Amino acid sequence: MTGSARGSAGGLAAAAAEGILKKTDPPGSLRFTRAERRPADHGADSTARNRGNHMITTIVLLIAVALIAVAAVPLLLRLIPQNPVYGVPTERTLDDEKLWFTVNAFAGKAVLIACGVVALLLILYQGTLLRSAWAQVVVFVVPLAIAVGATIAYERRLTR
Repeated sequence: MTGSARGSAGGLAAAAAEGILKKTDPPGSLRFTRAERRPADHGADSTARNRGNHMITTIVLLIAVALIAVAAVPLLLRLIPQNPVYGVPTERTLDDEKLWFTVNAFAGKAVLIACGVVALLLILYQGTLLRSAWAQVVVFVVPLAIAVGATIAYERRLTR
């Protein structure tokens, strides 16, 4: 209800019809009930806003997962030659071309599997267990960290 409508007789009638004014209030009264203050509406707006923020987090993380998965495919297909930037550039892999391709193919497979797990968890549980943006970030980081750790362990095991 607007400020100009509150002062008019029509505004008071509308307020009474909406249940904003109590029946016991004298005519011309501008006293409002708690329903007018709308704490429930504010909470619903806040919840909707938070849900929207978490959805944005989910979308950003899914885009990041897709980009990481795309970057892992050439490693899996053994298309990337030895270099100090892209792949798993350790001293041993840079010295041995066969080891480079073997370790990077493993890394590509591990990262693709981790990306699939992350995407699946983010999509399936976004509205339930993963309401918090922090929980979504943890679900994003942990499988990828496991993939990196498995790759490093694999590389060390091959070079013994």
